[in-house]
Amino acid sequence: MTPHEFLDAMMQLASRHRFRETSGYRSRVSNGNVGGKLFSAHQYWLGRDIILELGESLEWTKESARRLGLLLLDEGDHLHLQPLDWKAG
Repeated sequence: MTPHEFLDAMMQLASRHRFRETSGYRSRVSNGNVGGKLFSAHQYWLGRDIILELGESLEWTKESARRLGLLLLDEGDHLHLQPLDWKAG
């Protein structure tokens, strides 16, 4: 998935579910400053962190993301989105 395809999938997800983005692209330095993984998808324009709005279903959002080729990971205080086929490095 290219960064443009990822953005298109994110926009489609946003048209179906209410959420706010808390993190997008990060440089290597800024990624390290927030404790991100060494080869985070954020550094390649392929990662976004979001928080669902009240009333949004996590399971429905996960399924919608999957159908759009996205993986939604629950990281406790936020959700992380990246392409299903993302391979670091």
